[in-house]
Amino acid sequence: MKRLLNILLFLALIIVSCEKSAAPDSIGSEPFAEQSAGDRAIHSFRTPMAGENTGYFAVEIDSWRVPFIAIAELGGLAAWASPNLPEWTVGTRTITLKDSGDATSFTVVSEETGRRILPDRPFGILAMASVPGSGNYITAHADGSVVLAGRDKPIVNPAAFIPVGPVFIASSDDACLVSGGDGIVVALNLADLTERWRVPGRAGPQVVSGDAAFWVGDDEAIHVTSMENGTALSSIPLTGASRFVVPAWDGSDLYLAMEDGSVTALHPGTGMERWRSRTGFSPDFLVLDQDSLFVFGKDSALAISRSNGVDMIAVPIPNRAASRPVIWNGLLVYPGVDGRMYANRMIQAAMTDSARFEVSLARGIAFKLEKYLVQPGAVVMEEGFLPYVDFSPHDGRFPFSVFVWDVQADSGDRVLEAWEGDGSAVPEDAIIVLFDERGNELRSNIDEFGAHPSYSHWIDSGRRYYIALGRRDAPRPPLFLRIRNR
Repeated sequence: MKRLLNILLFLALIIVSCEKSAAPDSIGSEPFAEQSAGDRAIHSFRTPMAGENTGYFAVEIDSWRVPFIAIAELGGLAAWASPNLPEWTVGTRTITLKDSGDATSFTVVSEETGRRILPDRPFGILAMASVPGSGNYITAHADGSVVLAGRDKPIVNPAAFIPVGPVFIASSDDACLVSGGDGIVVALNLADLTERWRVPGRAGPQVVSGDAAFWVGDDEAIHVTSMENGTALSSIPLTGASRFVVPAWDGSDLYLAMEDGSVTALHPGTGMERWRSRTGFSPDFLVLDQDSLFVFGKDSALAISRSNGVDMIAVPIPNRAASRPVIWNGLLVYPGVDGRMYANRMIQAAMTDSARFEVSLARGIAFKLEKYLVQPGAVVMEEGFLPYVDFSPHDGRFPFSVFVWDVQADSGDRVLEAWEGDGSAVPEDAIIVLFDERGNELRSNIDEFGAHPSYSHWIDSGRRYYIALGRRDAPRPPLFLRIRNR
């Protein structure tokens, strides 16, 4: 009898152990199996190689705080950039940037024919991608055709996609993806541009790396698909991902812009978001270096730590980017919608002494204002100085605006005060900092008792002052600066 009881107890322990090892109800057998397959596929990926248009560059940008300036005139709107060469297309021309060698100027080389041959088609190019390792281009045209051209004899598929609405194209070394207004993703063999497979359902821009492709679907999901046969490796629910901004991929995580202006780092293998960070604007382009995610918007760009989504540093950009920026010679380079090429390098030889002093002074004042920020290291101020007028506005996009005040009136005590943008109240959190003409801080409205809406200071006639107005973070509501006699 005792032996029988021991046997029954042993069987009961086995049953309990099996129940405890079962998969959680919240996962379920099907999603868990699909996610595991996706995880195996992701772990087989490698760091993107040169020429893959994933937005990733295996370098480190060390000049992010240097202002973006125009370095070349392109003579037209550049619609596309090579991911690993300083090349852009302007109409039917190929534009190449060459550094002069002394880091002070750049030369634009324009080629109508030669090593880079654009396809001669009667309908314009809607999208373009490079074929990794080949020197060839794959182009999607307004008549629905796709053309492979460049170093080799052009190959044409005259009716590859529906040329309505946003058109996206991406390429591996042996196949390309194209999607048009119907959102269907079509894979074409590069050998002859015959169809390899197609996947229905409206899709956003695709990213191709190695044997897999990623895109945002209209089903609120991120799709990971085999380039070989179109098989779904995984489908990751993600509400609110933008279907117009090309994601960036570093071989481990997919970086996506969201419709609310934030950006997220998603690990496709687990389907988990590692972090999400707000930008304060609507992203246009995403670019990666070894340490940072660079997010370009209409008026500014942010650098965000890839590891944790913090340490945000923002800089103003002088013109909106027309195509995805690239990293070249340690610089972030992009074509503006005004037909100029911009880079974050200061061309000292092209600047006057006064301009160099203004740039140096702006950096010095920005550095001194960092101590007032909630998050030191973030962008401090709008690029350059603004002239002071009565009730000078600070729009709140950046923590501070800095105004130049050339005093014409008699010397005397002046009151510096801040007002809310609508004039309804005196702000309790506004910061007003006064600097002399050399950028030395004279006074602020912050003391051991906190922030004060105004203060007075002796002002000398005929001198120049710089006045910073803002708050500890941004974006925030607008403010106005007023200076009056005491």
